[in-house]
Amino acid sequence: MPKKPPLSPVEELASLEWRVRECRFDRSVAETINFRLGEVVIDSLNDVEDTKGNNGQSGRLIVTNLRVIWHSHRNVKTNLSVGFLAMNRLVIKPTTSVLRGGNIRALHINATNTRFGKTTKYHFIFTNVVEGSPRLFTSIQAVHKAFESSRLYRELRVRTAITTHGQLILLPGELLIHSLDGVMNINGDAGTLGTMTWTSHRITWVSQMNELYNISVPYLAAANLVLKDTKFGRLIIVKTKATAWRYTLGFRIDPPEKALEYFEQMREAFNSFCRNPDFGVRFEQSAPMHPFEVAAAGVEDDDVEILGAGDEGDAFGAYFADDDEASHEHRPPVFSEELGLAIETLRPGATLRKLWTVT
Repeated sequence: MPKKPPLSPVEELASLEWRVRECRFDRSVAETINFRLGEVVIDSLNDVEDTKGNNGQSGRLIVTNLRVIWHSHRNVKTNLSVGFLAMNRLVIKPTTSVLRGGNIRALHINATNTRFGKTTKYHFIFTNVVEGSPRLFTSIQAVHKAFESSRLYRELRVRTAITTHGQLILLPGELLIHSLDGVMNINGDAGTLGTMTWTSHRITWVSQMNELYNISVPYLAAANLVLKDTKFGRLIIVKTKATAWRYTLGFRIDPPEKALEYFEQMREAFNSFCRNPDFGVRFEQSAPMHPFEVAAAGVEDDDVEILGAGDEGDAFGAYFADDDEASHEHRPPVFSEELGLAIETLRPGATLRKLWTVT
């Protein structure tokens, strides 16, 4: 069987977008605990309980600049990954923990996963088994705040304040490569002259007549750059990802023979960024972290086959967030013949066996 050709830097980075966007459960160690292409471990905490899905099991919680990872000490294949883009709300409130006993403060994370057009809500609860340690709360909240404040590194922006006195406002760590006047932005059958700038992190264009008529395309939001001959002449085409509204932007540089030179500069900057991406999360650590010593020490994949793992619904069923719970309208109690006591009505498709085998 012929070997698949290696992915380009752009394709490889795109294949790892799930890290920041999705919630994933019980995946292989090589997939879940694999920090590369811009992912940096910021903190690692031992003795953290996944109270919602694995109550009574101690594990390791890893905070990176892109997501939160938890895996069980008992079996590293029992794991979860929650991207910061999937998180909707973080709150500290009491919960019941088996390891700590009684009601203690825990970190609650509400998240939303959207795959193949289907949206699922999840609710995660993490409890620090070590009494009196605030790092579980402070680390995740601080990194999440830093992530939220760095959107310009990752999100396409249209008609926002990206310049001052005609100069592009550079982001921390961003390097200016080239700025070119007289570039026409083709929109429909019309064109507008402006200044096009490409940096180590993005491509921008600003109208010469109105600075607020502009666009900023981070390389993290770009899908492809091509040079194409059209009825408007030779254009540099910038296509954005589905997560950035699938824009197709056309820019004409005169004279046409210079377009190839500038296009090569942009493409090289784009590929260079994808080989060493910067997601913009700036976070100062109190002590240097050694991710492969701290986070992955003793973590090895094995050849054990886990029976029943094919039913993916069972793996993450315990993390479902009820809309009823969010509105404080609980389902009515019913008598369970299996348990011999009253329980809350189960959600459609859920069974006591599935809920019991999650932990």
